[in-house]
Amino acid sequence: MDAKTYFTERDGRVSKDGDELQRVAAACGVTPGTLYLVALGHKTPSAELACLIEHSTGGYVDRRDTLRDFPWDGPLVAGQPA
Repeated sequence: MDAKTYFTERDGRVSKDGDELQRVAAACGVTPGTLYLVALGHKTPSAELACLIEHSTGGYVDRRDTLRDFPWDGPLVAGQPA
C-alpha cells in the first residue's frame, strides 16, 4: 500500500494534522510536513526514510511503493551470500 492510501484510511485524509501521520513522522524522526510531502509524492524520500516508514506502519506502507526507483532487490552477485 502506498503512504497516501495508508494515511487516508487511518486519518480520513492526508493531513499534516492527522494523528497517524504525526505518529509515523515522529517515529521516523521527520516533521509531519516532510512526511506529508512524501505521502503526496511531492518529495522523494531517502532509502532510509522509506524503510523507516515501512517499519513504523507495521509493513502496511511498502518501501518499494514509497521509493519505486531504488534497486531494493538488486541482482545477486556471484560469490556473495544471498
